[in-house]
Amino acid sequence: MSTEQTLQLAVESLTKVNEAQSRQLEVQSRQLETQANQLGTLTEQNAEMAQRIKELTAQIAWFQRQMFGRKSEQRLCFQGQPSLFGDDELGEQGPAEGPEESGTDDSASESKPGQRRKPSSRQHQTWENLPILETRILEPEGGVDLERYRKIGEETTYLLGFEPGKLFRIAVVRPKYGLKDSSEPVERGEGVKIAPLPLFPIYKGMHSSSLLAEILLKKYKYHMPFYRQIKEFAHLGLTGLKEPTVTGWFKRTMELLRPLYDALVEEIFVGYTYTRWDAMMRILDDGRLLFDTNLAKNEIRPITLGRKNYMFCGNHEAVEDMCVITSLLSTCRNHDVNPRLYLNSVIESMPYFLKAEHEELVRLLPHKWKEYHPEAIMDKVRNLAK
Repeated sequence: MSTEQTLQLAVESLTKVNEAQSRQLEVQSRQLETQANQLGTLTEQNAEMAQRIKELTAQIAWFQRQMFGRKSEQRLCFQGQPSLFGDDELGEQGPAEGPEESGTDDSASESKPGQRRKPSSRQHQTWENLPILETRILEPEGGVDLERYRKIGEETTYLLGFEPGKLFRIAVVRPKYGLKDSSEPVERGEGVKIAPLPLFPIYKGMHSSSLLAEILLKKYKYHMPFYRQIKEFAHLGLTGLKEPTVTGWFKRTMELLRPLYDALVEEIFVGYTYTRWDAMMRILDDGRLLFDTNLAKNEIRPITLGRKNYMFCGNHEAVEDMCVITSLLSTCRNHDVNPRLYLNSVIESMPYFLKAEHEELVRLLPHKWKEYHPEAIMDKVRNLAK
């Protein structure tokens, strides 16, 4: 076979291979086009399904609010269904929006069919008019090197304080410092320095220990129910406060003080009995001695006045809470301790003693606490007010 024939055969072979590869590429191109069309279709379907899921989720959330929400929101109404009770005539559409709400987002204010619009509750607006009579400035721990750092701002947290006959705001200011030279290498977290937020009696609460102490005193020392306290607070500038809110504050405060109550109980079934054992055994030698509970009855007697004002505790948990505060107040009275100063101090301190040992809690009980706070011991003149 000549060289020319060999070359011709090679060319024909390569041509066939090229044609076969061209056909394969054409088939693959058609397959890719088909897959691209399928992918586009699936993408559209996924978008439609995502939108449908979003709509169904919103409907489920709305039905859950209607079925399991507050009693005032549990009435199911559907679009086009007439009202059995004539809501338009009863004026249940809620108050008209004032100028302060005109700047809100329209999309956020839209409501589901049949759901009445609930006015927004901005509790902080009810006490912004109160004066700031106390400012606490908390600098970062360990100080700040002002040659390396400069003040870049501050964070302010407001608390609601109380003095007899006066409500005011307490500003907790935490200056924030940043490095002057941003390229300076420092450890993680050292680029910006700011003091940590102190522990408050109630987590994320706006109320100071002085306000919580006053609420407890008015209820269990002066027998003033919560709804009357709310009226007094409104006269002092704190408007919009609701009784369930004050009840929630009370429950949280009782949870905070319960370790002190437990320590007090342990001190009385152990310390009281052992130190007075000989005196109690005298009753076995002399039948004229009376083994009575007059002291306990004298402590319970003032509660009778409270029963006229708030009648019932409500439930067993509320009774236990009442035992906590009345026990601490009675101990203050028997040891000539000013209850307002005592409660203000321990309510502010207890967040730091949640995991304290028994001996540490005993030092916070009134008869031990007054040893470190002689200014809180009531003299004979003030003692007559008991």
